[in-house]
Amino acid sequence: MGWGQIIPGRRVWKTTLAATAAWEIAVQLGADHPFFAPLAAVLCMQATVEKSLTKGFQRVLGIIIGVLLASAFSLVAIPSSWSIGIILLIALSVARGFRLPEYTVTQTGISTLLVFIIGSDSNFYGIDRILETIIGAAVATAVNLLIAPPDYTKRFAEALETASTGLVQHYDNLSKWVEEGATLPAGKLIWRTTDQLCEDIKQASVQMELATLALKYSPFVRRRHSRLEQYQKLLQIVEKGYLHSRELQRILLALVADRGLTAKDQVQWTLRFAQFAAQIDDWWRQVVDRDGLQAPRQQVELAAIPSLTEQHYQYALEVEASQLLDDFGHNLGGQDCSSSELRTNDVENYNGGVKHDPRGKRN
Repeated sequence: MGWGQIIPGRRVWKTTLAATAAWEIAVQLGADHPFFAPLAAVLCMQATVEKSLTKGFQRVLGIIIGVLLASAFSLVAIPSSWSIGIILLIALSVARGFRLPEYTVTQTGISTLLVFIIGSDSNFYGIDRILETIIGAAVATAVNLLIAPPDYTKRFAEALETASTGLVQHYDNLSKWVEEGATLPAGKLIWRTTDQLCEDIKQASVQMELATLALKYSPFVRRRHSRLEQYQKLLQIVEKGYLHSRELQRILLALVADRGLTAKDQVQWTLRFAQFAAQIDDWWRQVVDRDGLQAPRQQVELAAIPSLTEQHYQYALEVEASQLLDDFGHNLGGQDCSSSELRTNDVENYNGGVKHDPRGKRN
């Protein structure tokens, strides 16, 4: 760990500012327990404005429920081991019974204990806790909204670029695989290595969600909404390109296992995968300019694909049908984007669309 890693970042500065301001406001308003305000400010300073609002609401709601329950219970009981257990059981059961968020349930339990134990000697402890929490949550949200509001659009663009370049590299790898003979071991290795591309696409999706949430309640960055929408469209195209690559490779692997590639097929698909890589790379270069990313100005056309014969369609349908049955029969715990390894029924046991069991009998 270097010194650069401990230099306070933007969120640290904002959290510190919010906590300091919350304390000062609570003191100026005459609060008897002003420490609840900065505590709420620290807890409610989140990655996005929406998350700050959500966290603040959940915290205030949990505290209100806890204060009401503790105040009512304190009329008939005093703090003891039994009474603490009973009131906590009641508070958590009520919160979970209404299916409140987990954070609200936790705050309900904490507030119930604090108000019942510490606030039993003060008539205003519970009210102070509610008001000061509202102050802290409001200050944290205001600071998050007005001072350097969160914007994850740039991170989304960087993650999208990583996924796009990874897709180009994947098609290049497929071209080299076919050119070098399209062997099953090498094909399975490429299949497994696409998990990294899948992770890149997932990371881009995560950054997209953060960017969307960050812009939801940020009026000063609304001009970036249109750019974010363009990024989302580009990500959808990249995701489709990934899925197409998986299907193309899977069908080719089944074909290799069935009868192998002819010299003509090998030349054709070596060139075609290389062409896909080149044209996807050209497409990406078109949508990137000095200001960031923009939607394509024109559709990039792939080279014409020869007419498909009935045998082509039949073979593709058989492979897809085989995959469907295998997914619902053997892939209950598979990954979202792809399986970690090529299923054997797609390759070794595939023979012209007819499945074979290990004993050699036809199904």
